[in-house]
Amino acid sequence: MAQKNEQERLLTISRIDREFWAQDGIVLAGMDEVGRGPLAGPVVVACVVMPPEPLIPYINDSKKVSEKRREMLYEQILHTAVEVQTAWIEPDVIDRINILEATKLAFADAFAKMQTPVTDVMIEYRCAAASAHSRRCALLLHSGRIDRSEGGTGSLHD
Repeated sequence: MAQKNEQERLLTISRIDREFWAQDGIVLAGMDEVGRGPLAGPVVVACVVMPPEPLIPYINDSKKVSEKRREMLYEQILHTAVEVQTAWIEPDVIDRINILEATKLAFADAFAKMQTPVTDVMIEYRCAAASAHSRRCALLLHSGRIDRSEGGTGSLHD
């Protein structure tokens, strides 16, 4: 029963990804950051292209899994991913430009390293709800057609 529940959970959390994977010519990357909460230390970003299969059991937000499972998942992600790129911004830069701008810069740096011809990027982020509570949102940074043609910037843009 637990195996079936985990498979159902994976199908639920990958619903949006699967909509992209089903489209011809779409290469979806996911991006996320760590380090925005601490008062010291870098902000670190990963840009990852995963294949539609296999869905990795027990994958979740890193804050929701134990350190042991996080390390296991890290190895599985690296083994399964089509490509993984990272970038980080050091505290002195964060202090100079602020954490939001540093996070955006790290996202751009990680994306710029990608060799896989990514067409779409999804970023999970916190967004403010109308009430005092916040909710999780999935932001599709660019809904298709990142210009990687000769002369194109290949950059993320809205």
